[in-house]
Amino acid sequence: MKYNELLIYLREELNIKQVDIFTDISSKSSYRKIESGEKSPTIDELISFCDRLGIRFQEFLGQANLLEQPDTFFGKHKVQLIDIAKNEKDYKKLFESYYQLRFQNIQYYSLFISSLAIARSCGYDFHTFNHNDIKELEKFYAKRTSFLGVDYEIYCNLFLVTKYSYFEFLTEKLFPVTESKDKIHDSSVQMALNNAISVHLTDKRYDLANECLLEFDKLRHLPGFHMHTLTNLQVLYLKHVYNFLTKRNIEEYLNALKIVNMFYDLGEYDIYRVTFEEVSNIASQENFETPKAKEMLTSDMSSKMNTVIE
Repeated sequence: MKYNELLIYLREELNIKQVDIFTDISSKSSYRKIESGEKSPTIDELISFCDRLGIRFQEFLGQANLLEQPDTFFGKHKVQLIDIAKNEKDYKKLFESYYQLRFQNIQYYSLFISSLAIARSCGYDFHTFNHNDIKELEKFYAKRTSFLGVDYEIYCNLFLVTKYSYFEFLTEKLFPVTESKDKIHDSSVQMALNNAISVHLTDKRYDLANECLLEFDKLRHLPGFHMHTLTNLQVLYLKHVYNFLTKRNIEEYLNALKIVNMFYDLGEYDIYRVTFEEVSNIASQENFETPKAKEMLTSDMSSKMNTVIE
């Protein structure tokens, strides 16, 4: 529902007259144009209208779909990437346009990195993130001191397109995070750390994985920080995997497997498939019985694994 339609709907639903909404905020003609969609309200006006209606501003934005990323110009572009990637020729053309525009603003740079990451996953060899790109990236962030959610999106996707050593300098700039900014920012920070931990574990950089785990734990204790439940659970899973790989404690593996099955129970099947494959690979590497899908390990199996590890 569009914001002007929502204004009308809520006003009529709550039996409030137009005059009771706009008085001392805007003129009668101006408000009527806002309701008809001929004119856009200012942020201050919209906040005041919400106060008159008795609805929270954030809730109004949500119901009007103004918080959804796909409704923004760059959000729509990011959403369409995966669909367009099915056609290599069309995707290459799109990628080249993002590459040319990458320094026009931070969102275009994010599109460049996101499209490159998807190209890699599809096996398309459009571009290699080289030393010139690294120098440009360093210059791009040289004077930055305050960071947005999109900066953490870029950091997250850089793990998929180049070596960590090439953009390690960004870690020192982006972290530690000391305050909440908004849900989008906070969610992006958590996704960035989640991806960083996963890649560091895969590459056996256990010290760096631990640093990211500790950073994520600090977020849990930041006042007002918006923790994303699913990402929080993913990082908890990775923490158990880390503890098993570094401490050889079978209970940590069992705890990781429990969370894997929780992903299934929650209907998060994509995450379930990825994490189940990870714990299965660990089982294979450690020479103990590979778990079956959606099967919790028994204490007897745990005993057998302890014997193998010892």
